[in-house]
Amino acid sequence: MLVNGALIGGIINLRRTLQKGHRLAAPGALLVRGTITSIKGEVDDDSFKVTVEYAFQSPTTALTLSGSKLMTRDDLMREDGHHLPPVGTSVVVAYADDRMFEML
Repeated sequence: MLVNGALIGGIINLRRTLQKGHRLAAPGALLVRGTITSIKGEVDDDSFKVTVEYAFQSPTTALTLSGSKLMTRDDLMREDGHHLPPVGTSVVVAYADDRMFEML
């Protein structure tokens, strides 16, 4: 189940964000729903690097905000090919304000 894999990856990234003591983990930060607008993957030094572009609606200003994130996701590299979530797949974004947010 690709969606479950994407969800598990998001939970792992949330854990890393919280461990960093990041401002996004501070009280008042929100988790908001976004969507993948572009995604690509490539093998780099025996790791699978995934670049995700995403967008979501700001809960404070209602503006559409966007960002990108580069991740190592070897779990998405399989013998039968690469299994990337399609454009339009839901993602979770940690949101502090319109300048401080990150896809988990």
